Amino acid sequence: MKLKYDFVIQEVAGSFIAVAIGAGSENFKGMIRLNNTAKHIFEFIQQGKNQQEIVQSMLENFDVTEQQAQKATEDFLSQLQKSGLLVE
Repeated sequence: MKLKYDFVIQEVAGSFIAVAIGAGSENFKGMIRLNNTAKHIFEFIQQGKNQQEIVQSMLENFDVTEQQAQKATEDFLSQLQKSGLLVE
């Protein structure tokens, strides 16, 4: 699982924004607004982690149950897939 484009994450006015860089900026002209959870998942995808590794990290870094971590991860990955930004 990886992102279709390279992104950089910046903090802007207290919010996190992912912006495509390099060749990806020619094809993806938008920005992705990320909350803390989404930022965490996004960064782990960038590191090449799989879904189970992301869920485990969520359990270690956030006060959530395994079910909540699994659902948050699945929901965010699904949004990225629907947007065409995630490739397997």
